[in-house]
Amino acid sequence: MTDRYHNVELSVLSKGLYLILCDIIGPQCIVKLRRLKWNLYESFQSCDTLYHGTFIPSGSMAEGFSFKSSDTDTMHVYKNIKVLNSNLSHISNITGDHTVLIMETENVPPGFTLLRCDKFSPIFGIAVHIANKMYFSSKVVREVCYPYKMAYLHGPCKSMSYLGKEMDFAPTLQCTVWPREAMPFIHRSLLHGWPCYDVLTDRPYGYTDICNDGCLLVPINSKQHTCSEFVDLEWRISFSLAEKKLIHSMNHCQFLCYGLMKILLNDVLKKLPEVGELLCSYFMKTAVFWEISEFKYNWSQNNLIVKFWNVFRRIMKWVSTRYCPNFFIPQHNMFLGKIYGRQQRHLMMRLGALYDEGYMCLLRCSSLDPMYSFVIHNPYVIQHMPSNEELYVHQSSLVEQRIATIISFLHAFPNDNTIPVLINLLQNTASLIPSSDEETVAIRLRFNSVLQRIAMGLISFISRSKQSRFSNKLKFYFERASHSILRRTKTTLSYNTILCAVFLYRNAEYEKTIEIVNHIKQKLLRQPFTYTWDFDKNFIAECREHGLSYDEIVKSFILNHYIYDHHNFIEELYLEDHAATENFGKNPHVLISPFVFLNFLLILCHTKLNETNTRQEVLCELRTLVSSDNGYHIDSKCVVISWEILGICQQICGDYRGAYQSYLKALKDELCYFKQATIVRIITLLYDLNIVHR
Repeated sequence: MTDRYHNVELSVLSKGLYLILCDIIGPQCIVKLRRLKWNLYESFQSCDTLYHGTFIPSGSMAEGFSFKSSDTDTMHVYKNIKVLNSNLSHISNITGDHTVLIMETENVPPGFTLLRCDKFSPIFGIAVHIANKMYFSSKVVREVCYPYKMAYLHGPCKSMSYLGKEMDFAPTLQCTVWPREAMPFIHRSLLHGWPCYDVLTDRPYGYTDICNDGCLLVPINSKQHTCSEFVDLEWRISFSLAEKKLIHSMNHCQFLCYGLMKILLNDVLKKLPEVGELLCSYFMKTAVFWEISEFKYNWSQNNLIVKFWNVFRRIMKWVSTRYCPNFFIPQHNMFLGKIYGRQQRHLMMRLGALYDEGYMCLLRCSSLDPMYSFVIHNPYVIQHMPSNEELYVHQSSLVEQRIATIISFLHAFPNDNTIPVLINLLQNTASLIPSSDEETVAIRLRFNSVLQRIAMGLISFISRSKQSRFSNKLKFYFERASHSILRRTKTTLSYNTILCAVFLYRNAEYEKTIEIVNHIKQKLLRQPFTYTWDFDKNFIAECREHGLSYDEIVKSFILNHYIYDHHNFIEELYLEDHAATENFGKNPHVLISPFVFLNFLLILCHTKLNETNTRQEVLCELRTLVSSDNGYHIDSKCVVISWEILGICQQICGDYRGAYQSYLKALKDELCYFKQATIVRIITLLYDLNIVHR
């Protein structure tokens, strides 16, 4: 094979790989929408004056990825603590009860700092006295933050699993001045041209520029202990905010190269025996940063494989020398205390074996194969394909992503600044709806669901208006908007319908509650329904088989989980609510299958009315539903609470042994986040059993 032929083939394969990655990771238009969603969420959190901190999303999803393994780390930045990188006159400008901390980097390894207390509002137990000075202890902060029972320590973060999803929360402090130790990064960037001057100083990629963001400080010590008395006081200097803006400033080829390194890491490197945990996504990100910084040109579809290979060789070189330089503070060796000795030799050997395979090593990535295999064996098919990756994106995908962006507004209270943006997004999304009847119906169904959630968010806001910072005029606008939305989507069975039944039950109107619940159940039996996350063309085809028109399908039932929280509290779930609060903090949301909850309400109402025979029939229906459902009625997130509710109903009806078995099933499930409540119910049940036997 001549060099000329090899170069042509490699450029063709690069183009094919580029299109494959656009299919897996997403084209630029969709990646931008993902980032917009998280930027909106961050801006909401930043302007919320009701909290003492700001929640900043970080991790893969905030960067623009949407892998199954993508994490949603959250950094909690405390507003009442001010950090300065030198003891200057800035302190005199700080008023109020803020704690003021001064960074000291002289006695710690590169990339880390001590935080000396200068102006101190008492935060008991966190300050430590050393050599007549008072320092903020990173160890104590790690241990006392997020004291929820379900949380466990994971590096600087508190991690916990909620509804099957891992969440990381990092207590963080912010220094709004760029640290002196990282000043060479600014000079290097201006010299090499990446990141460009606009990204460093202007604001096209975020709400503040890189320099004005300063740095974050996370409570974790270094692996290199130069002074043992400071071990528990060291804080790592984090540049997460700058890194996110650097990633957002990449062209799409650079971003896909980073995504390809993450795919290689997850599909291949992490599965290597003995050495799988040595490399992490942050090392891959750093390697891509250095590669772009030193060779910022010629990043295009035609040389993606070449750029990927350069990054891979950079990783190999770092492993060989046992030195991975931090992008912002190069003297900070991130391999220190992690890659050395026998493990380093084994890792080098494994990487060398992959290197010998060349770009064919990508066939080991399950995420790429068989698409990449087809490109390798049919390279010239790619030459006849358009270069614009957006031509391969179906309009419905764009609509779905825009809707996901709209949903991000629901994470915080809407305000007068965000409503115009929301309306604009809705209008733009409506203009993208394709002409196909099936897809139009699917998107209209999704819109109904989103509008319902917006309406319920507005109503929830209005109910908490005494604690809010909004004006009466705005609250009046929200009330009118929410009622208007509910009128438009009144044919959809959603959260608000069951809320109505709960309201009647809480007001002791048991017969009316039974009437509305039975009405809902009858409608569910007569016509097709679908969950908001699960409707597709199969559902639409099923509706058509039932003789429904497309307009009638839009009026079909869309089921949401029943979201149980403090605003729709019922006494019978007090123990579960209290346990969830202890594990996850104030006002947790417990998701319940609507089918389970409707039968639960019926049993409660029939019990209040002493209608034991009817109650027993409903209990049999509920028991059959929970024990034999295959996921059609009860989503996996709701299985545990379903067994718990079945146990409560069995205990109410006198079936103590059945209740005991149901509680045990809930207790044994790894997703059970209210174990304390289940244990209390079992103890009470055993006490009742003893009384019965006596």
